[in-house]
Amino acid sequence: MMQKAIFHLHTHCSKDASIQPEALLDFALKHDIKILGVTDHNSIQGALEVQELALRKSSAVKVIVGSEIATESGEVIGLFLKKDIQSRMSVLKTIEEIKSQNGLVYLPHPFDTLRRERIRDKSLIEQNEKWIDVIEVFNSRCLKRKDNRNAAIFSDRFQKHQLWGSDAHFLYELKNCIVEMPGFENQNDFLEKLKYAKPIATKKSYRGFLQSILRKYLFF
Repeated sequence: MMQKAIFHLHTHCSKDASIQPEALLDFALKHDIKILGVTDHNSIQGALEVQELALRKSSAVKVIVGSEIATESGEVIGLFLKKDIQSRMSVLKTIEEIKSQNGLVYLPHPFDTLRRERIRDKSLIEQNEKWIDVIEVFNSRCLKRKDNRNAAIFSDRFQKHQLWGSDAHFLYELKNCIVEMPGFENQNDFLEKLKYAKPIATKKSYRGFLQSILRKYLFF
């Protein structure tokens, strides 16, 4: 059975985001979202809070514990993590730390030319591509269509699993990108089921992009 999912989303545990666990879970239940990939900046705390809340409420929502980790060269997401991973390490060391937890390596917004947090040196991606499990081929905050398209081309070139990320930092952004995929049992099964994943909503988030910048640097 196909299930609705939202990937690459942030909670109040990210400095530039404000989504509270209760509000996130309420949204998921209201809109029949069964899978949430929570990936706060450099922390799994938000994902653990949402997971704990879902279990306490006996909810059918499955929470993938993840983190969007700032390496010395740009951001990498780890999925199915058990503990935090230190930021500002090399891309390779970060990947090794993710793999040491039996996690999956997810490359977000790799060609977003407006985002300074991307991995700018594409040779680093190519050098480490064999360790990359998933490429984000759509990000709601990639404002240039060609940037998402280039990510898809790269993914096809290296035959990587694909995902579509909301990159939601605020509650109103959650609806921007929703994916359908079969349910899964573990991280290996998750990768297998990604072969059947497809986006059912892909909208850009101009307002959210600007609001995060203001929140991050002006603290409101």
